[in-house]
Amino acid sequence: MEAAAGLLEAQFQKAESDLNYLSRKLELRCQNYAEGDCRKNPMELLQKLKTVKDQYKSLVQEAAEIQKAQAEAMDYFRIQLPIVMQLLQEMQAQTQMQGGEGTRAKIEELQNLLGAELPSAAFQPQSGKLTPVDKMPTSPSNHTSISCVQEADQEKCEDSCDKNEVDNNPVKEDPVVLQAMMRASSKGFVEVSLEEFESVSELVRGRVKLVDVNSTYRTLWKHFKEGNNSALLSVADMHKMGLRVSGATGKAKLKVLRSLKLITISSKEEVKLV
Repeated sequence: MEAAAGLLEAQFQKAESDLNYLSRKLELRCQNYAEGDCRKNPMELLQKLKTVKDQYKSLVQEAAEIQKAQAEAMDYFRIQLPIVMQLLQEMQAQTQMQGGEGTRAKIEELQNLLGAELPSAAFQPQSGKLTPVDKMPTSPSNHTSISCVQEADQEKCEDSCDKNEVDNNPVKEDPVVLQAMMRASSKGFVEVSLEEFESVSELVRGRVKLVDVNSTYRTLWKHFKEGNNSALLSVADMHKMGLRVSGATGKAKLKVLRSLKLITISSKEEVKLV
């Protein structure tokens, strides 16, 4: 996720620098025309104006692509955030009870999702213990503090248990998150579930059916995963594979898969599996 955010920031900086360059270039030309000979060739001015318009059009298109990439990045973060929260809760529960291979595996899975390493001390079980109350000094000055500590610890424990019960249930019951976690941990093909399909906006789905989306996804998955292919697929290539991806319904299949972050679609409508 950090790499995607960095790439998006770099694109914004590039677009801003291009706009600044174009603005200064126009300003300099206007100054030169005002100070120099005003008798300029009209055809030359028209040609330069056409060049400036083309540059502006290119910048507008680049800005639109940046906005599109930003929207896709936000959708990706929304999908991955519940998964990360689920893994964090499971790791916290395991580190309180026991360590082992299961905890390390979940930490590695979480690091792969975040794209960054987590500090090892963040998930180490706490070894320190409170001193028993009956062994603490019982001078008159600390009777009040001992009772306050006991009450505070008891309330904190009850609140923590209640909060964990409330927080864990909604995440575990979300079928979209469970399906995404199953797909991330499986090396085989995992089809799009009905809950995932219905989570996509109706404007994106159109009249396409779930069975057609899964058929297209299965064909692409076999091509890239089982065939070990990494090159982008054009519309013509997909037609040769028997996929109907033209027209409103055909394009909707790919858009649904893109909304679920299962494929990527380039500006030239070339497709690649995530």
